[in-house]
Amino acid sequence: KIFYEKELNFVVSRAWGPGMYDPQYEAGKIDYPLPYVRWTAQRNMEHFLALLADGRVTVDHLITHRYPIEQAVSAYEMIMSSREPVIGVVLQYPQDPDPARTIRLGHHDRQSASAAQPAGGKDLRPRDPVRIGLVGAGLFAKGTLLPALKGVHGAALHAVATSSGVSGSHLARRYGLSYATTDTDALLSDPDIDLIMILTRHGSHADLVAKALHAGKHVFVEKPLALDEAQLQQVIEAYQETPGQLMVGFNRRFAPLTAFAVSRLTRVSRPLIVTVRANVGYIAPEVWVHDPQQGGGNIIGEVCHFVDLIQTITGFQPTSVYARPVEASGDGIIAEDNVIITLSMADGSIGTIIYTALGDKAFERERVEVFGGGAACVIENFRTLTWSSAGRHKQVGSILSGVDRGHRAEMEALITALRTGQPFPVTFESYISTTRATFAAIESLRTGMPVAIG
Repeated sequence: KIFYEKELNFVVSRAWGPGMYDPQYEAGKIDYPLPYVRWTAQRNMEHFLALLADGRVTVDHLITHRYPIEQAVSAYEMIMSSREPVIGVVLQYPQDPDPARTIRLGHHDRQSASAAQPAGGKDLRPRDPVRIGLVGAGLFAKGTLLPALKGVHGAALHAVATSSGVSGSHLARRYGLSYATTDTDALLSDPDIDLIMILTRHGSHADLVAKALHAGKHVFVEKPLALDEAQLQQVIEAYQETPGQLMVGFNRRFAPLTAFAVSRLTRVSRPLIVTVRANVGYIAPEVWVHDPQQGGGNIIGEVCHFVDLIQTITGFQPTSVYARPVEASGDGIIAEDNVIITLSMADGSIGTIIYTALGDKAFERERVEVFGGGAACVIENFRTLTWSSAGRHKQVGSILSGVDRGHRAEMEALITALRTGQPFPVTFESYISTTRATFAAIESLRTGMPVAIG
């Protein structure tokens, strides 16, 4: 009331301004239009730095102490002790005009020399050990892939490239790598590296795969292979023009229970009915996986696992895809994260994927059911498998055993192929089929119609 009667304005300063915490602004570098927002976080900082440069704003009188960064602990101790008046404390970094992008930590000697590169075709020279260059060192790399690689015969982690030198050097020291770098080209041009493993966000996969193949490397890339047809064509051209082999991280096809199921199903008449249910839990819309450029959404980035799994179980590729989402009713529900996708396979089999973020994360994540030729097979969360045929039942695994989605077996298959000079265990055409099936699912959601895969 007092503000109203006196026509007072109350202004509160903001440290950054509009754009703070907006991923499209911060990471995507998409600025707000000037007529809409005059002072964004970037414009605030640009104007402040310009005022400093012109001498119209001075801060020297606010700085009471300066410490080299090596003495940062002493600086904080001084502040906390209150021994002397403190206003501003500056931590000074070395003024290196050309800081090194690579930190060298050690050296690995190759145990055996490779034969000369054969003319034409894919490079099937044996490597032992297989020297690996990592691109990316996020949670998946640290928590899943590197533990799966540990102890695999012939695998030799050689170097890592990350956007942050701190995370890369920490990982390099932990795993005994030769060097860490923020320059991906340093890995691609390193003649000692045989295999590039791409573990970055989805949007960068296709370009990095193409560059690594053109650099003469073999490539392992986490799913997905590409986010759209243009990216996929980039990969196809690079693969066809170069001798390197390519493997995509569809690990579930390597799970022991998948292998058991496939061995039994080879004796079952076709067609099959395959259902895969994935209870993934809610992922907020602002998370990067939903960003069209960084993540591509969960159908392209996650459902691809289950398309590949159905291909593995049936032994055939999909010919058409039909997808239906839930009717989103607000409350942050993302229609694309709650879908039923039907795959028509080339042998007449049908695969259905139920993918939902509406369930309880505490409930089992995945269930696979296969029916055909008088037999039935159920895989419960890659812990147990039940096989039923002719009135008899066989159970493999135990609910007390850990979940095994095939990461370790996948790494063993990859390294063994390179050590022994064999083709990679999954065909390139299979990866193309899986990727295009996810694109078709997106198109089917848009049109409401089945989409053929050419």
